[in-house]
Amino acid sequence: MTFGLLDLFKSVKKLEKNCMTKKLSIADLLLLTAAFLSLIFSEILWFKGEENAAIFVGLWVPSILGFTIFFKLLNMSKK
Repeated sequence: MTFGLLDLFKSVKKLEKNCMTKKLSIADLLLLTAAFLSLIFSEILWFKGEENAAIFVGLWVPSILGFTIFFKLLNMSKK
């Protein structure tokens, strides 16, 4: 089963119809997905015994979420 980029965008479009995600743009959803994937990747590294790499990758999560909030605030100030 191949999960391509087109399938990802179709899934995002379906999520946009949900009332909870109406206020999130595609960029917001992609950044949140990137944060979630880096968290999962960090946990995989940790359980494989690569603690330093896991900590390094785990530190990406707050950075990505911080950028998400920053871009959201920039978008709100333009309106």
